Amino acid sequence: MLETDKIIWVLGGHASNADRNIPWQVDIPNLSNPDILIIDLNTIPEALRGDIPYYEIRDYIRYSLMAGKVVFIILSTDFRNYYNTLPVYPKVEKIKPCDFYDVNPLRLEIIPEEIIEYSKYVDNCDFFIDYLNKDALWDMLRPDTSWEVEKYPFTPQISHILEDLLFELMNVANQSIGLSAKYIIQDSSGNVLHITGSIQFLPPPTKISSSEGIEVIVNTIVGEEFKEEEPDWISDVEVPRAKELDIQITGVKNIIAEKIEEMNKLIEDKEELDKYLKLLWAFGKPLENVVKDAFYFLGFTEIHEGRSKELEDWLIDIQTSEEYVHGVIEVKGKEKRSSLSDINQCFRWVNEYRVQEEKKVKGIFLPNQFRRTEPLDSSKRLHFETNEIDFAKDFKICILPTSELFKAVRYVLEGNTLSREDIESKMLDAEPICILVP
Repeated sequence: MLETDKIIWVLGGHASNADRNIPWQVDIPNLSNPDILIIDLNTIPEALRGDIPYYEIRDYIRYSLMAGKVVFIILSTDFRNYYNTLPVYPKVEKIKPCDFYDVNPLRLEIIPEEIIEYSKYVDNCDFFIDYLNKDALWDMLRPDTSWEVEKYPFTPQISHILEDLLFELMNVANQSIGLSAKYIIQDSSGNVLHITGSIQFLPPPTKISSSEGIEVIVNTIVGEEFKEEEPDWISDVEVPRAKELDIQITGVKNIIAEKIEEMNKLIEDKEELDKYLKLLWAFGKPLENVVKDAFYFLGFTEIHEGRSKELEDWLIDIQTSEEYVHGVIEVKGKEKRSSLSDINQCFRWVNEYRVQEEKKVKGIFLPNQFRRTEPLDSSKRLHFETNEIDFAKDFKICILPTSELFKAVRYVLEGNTLSREDIESKMLDAEPICILVP
């Protein structure tokens, strides 16, 4: 077993030798950062099941695969959220528990050692994998996709995706209970444009807990031995000086625990600040959520969802004007520039409030143009076509680029004063682009 300098993260589990262990939570860090990502689907808390950002996790897994990284998925017998969480997911069939047989190498000459070690703790499995569904991956990569996803230099040439199975775990009925695959992206002539990293789907272990199974995987990768728990009766056997050393160890552990708690608090504080960087590069729900957080931070503590999730993104109260009741917020992240139709979408919500609810509201459009290519102070982030400017002026739509919202947050974090009333005034008076701070 060889040591590795690869960065390993675990989501939904704990491994002592992982670089980071992340619990299931609403705010998920960028899971494409590590070289190896391990996800345990057995540990999703029922209380959080409806709030976990499954689509965001799915995007991070896709980023990892496209970057040539390795993803492990510990499958669960609860098959909910497979489609939402995984860009490639197994089509599983429930069966009565069937014994594990062996690892079939398929395309590999040598099975990864961590798979060999892990399989030692799988006695049986009560499902088998019929096939891997890659429809979501294809829908996100194909040139004519309607999804707002990242593009690659070879995107216009993509014609199809081939599945390359590397190995599989088999039961005695010769059914697959675990799979590993890479994906080969080709053009119409069959030329290889890109080969993804590998994704491994593993059955839950039966001899140990799924968390201990992750420990086996990580320890094998980094070259550490998996340590089995001692039997209960061993604690009754005394060794000279052991108790004295236990007391000293406890004292040191308490000091370390205090420092770890202090460090974790610092990490949380930093992540709380770093999230605002998403105002400059994110799109979709992550961008919408950080826009809400930014408005809340700037004093709009009442910010909430509007009529439904399918309509406007957020709603704020207008407190400094008798003309408007609410501010209707529409958020849009774009790879290139935003369009007139995006601004018109904001106006549509404004008009619906006027007609259907007899309320006059202020339209606030927050674009994140050129989110992947242009730095914070790029003039492109503030450039809009003449017809877009005229349209926004005619219908009194405030255009507040998310880069300007970020500057406002940074301005306040630096210790400067920016009142809610001042922000409202600038949004109401925008002609139509809103600059909140100098």
